[in-house]
Amino acid sequence: MALTFFVSGCTSPPSPTAGGDGGSSKPISGGPLSVSNGSGGRGTLGSLEGEDNRGAVFGGLLLCTDGPTVTISEIRYMSRATPGATIQPAIRIVPVAKERQRPDSAVWAPLSAVRGELSNPEVQRQVPGDLELDPEGFQVRRRCAPPSPSAGRIELLTELHTDNGDGVVVDSVVVEYMADGKRFDVDVPWSFVLCSDHGEYEGC
Repeated sequence: MALTFFVSGCTSPPSPTAGGDGGSSKPISGGPLSVSNGSGGRGTLGSLEGEDNRGAVFGGLLLCTDGPTVTISEIRYMSRATPGATIQPAIRIVPVAKERQRPDSAVWAPLSAVRGELSNPEVQRQVPGDLELDPEGFQVRRRCAPPSPSAGRIELLTELHTDNGDGVVVDSVVVEYMADGKRFDVDVPWSFVLCSDHGEYEGC
C-alpha cells in the first residue's frame, strides 16, 4: 500500500511561562524551555500494511531556552498504543549551514515524517545531523531566536513502531526538565498518527 503523509493545524503553542513553587514535589508548569512547531500541528502516516518495517519517525518540535541551560529529565507521551507498540524519543542536533554537507538540501529542514527506524543507516541519511537516542540528561543550551534556515537547531524526534496492523496515536508530548535546580514540565499539544491497517483513526 502506498505511503501517504500530511500535516494539518499549522499553529504553534504559546511559549511557556514559569509559575508555581520551586519547592513543590510536582514539576512547575512552563519555565525557560520553549518547544515550538517547525512543520505543523499533526502528522499522519498512512498504513504500512504489507511493509516489512512498521516503524516511522516524526519530527518538527524545536527546542530552545529563553533563560538558563535546561537538562531533560524525561519525555512522556499521552498515547493510544496497542500491546506490541513502542514510542521512543530522540534528539536531532542540526549544525549551522556552513558546517553542513550539501547545506541547501531539503533534508536539513525540520522533519515531517519518514518510514523506518533511526537505527537504520538509510533513515539516518534522510535525517542528517547528530542523533542522541537517549534524551535523558541532554542539555539544551541553544538560545531562542527567530527561525532561520541557516541556523542550527535542536529537534525532538519521535519514533513509533508497531508489530501488528493496529497503528499508534500520540495525542500530546510532555517534556520534563531541570533548570536552576527546579523541576519544570511543558505539555505540548502535538499529535502523531501511524495509521492502522483498518483506517479507524481520524485522517487515515
